Amino acid sequence: MLPDSFRPLFRNYRFELLDPDTASELVIKTTLGYGTWEQIKWLFAYYGRERVREVFLKDFHGCRELPEPTWRLWALAFLDEIPPEDTDPLARWRCRRKVPSQSSSQRQPQADYLAEVRRLVLEGLRGYSARVYLYGSQARGQSTRASDIDVAILPLSELPIGLLATIRENLEESTVPYKVDLVDLTQTDASFRTRVEQEGTLWSE
Repeated sequence: MLPDSFRPLFRNYRFELLDPDTASELVIKTTLGYGTWEQIKWLFAYYGRERVREVFLKDFHGCRELPEPTWRLWALAFLDEIPPEDTDPLARWRCRRKVPSQSSSQRQPQADYLAEVRRLVLEGLRGYSARVYLYGSQARGQSTRASDIDVAILPLSELPIGLLATIRENLEESTVPYKVDLVDLTQTDASFRTRVEQEGTLWSE
């Protein structure tokens, strides 16, 4: 189980059920983006530098969901092989060194990507009863190139085990270059679900 100090980072999840091994990618990317320096040091001590680096580079463009200064900081650390523990974090935070630019495919109009994500999610849920919401910065029209695509599913009846995992795999294998964060609202707290229902855009038909 994660140290209790991590609880605020995962307030939208059932903290007691978060296994740092099975949820390693979620834990690593969330902590890199929003953790304190002490939490980041725990991250490297627990997973090791190579595993943290592997997660970041495996989903390099998806990691643009992190705040841009943070994304640039870790890009410097993992692409230039600068040991993060040997560099002053504030100085690195202020760094604005250019990182690899997006390819032409990644400049495709964002509306096309949202339409493709919606299609894949609804196609994966075909035959089952569920509400699908787009929420977060994309729904508010405030997204940046660092924003991910936040999608929430509220099952209205029981879904087969593994269905959401299959949808996630299809999204990962798609041409959409952004990280898609697919959330099951039955696994979140009531306040988060209410906020998504009130502020999100209903995608289901």
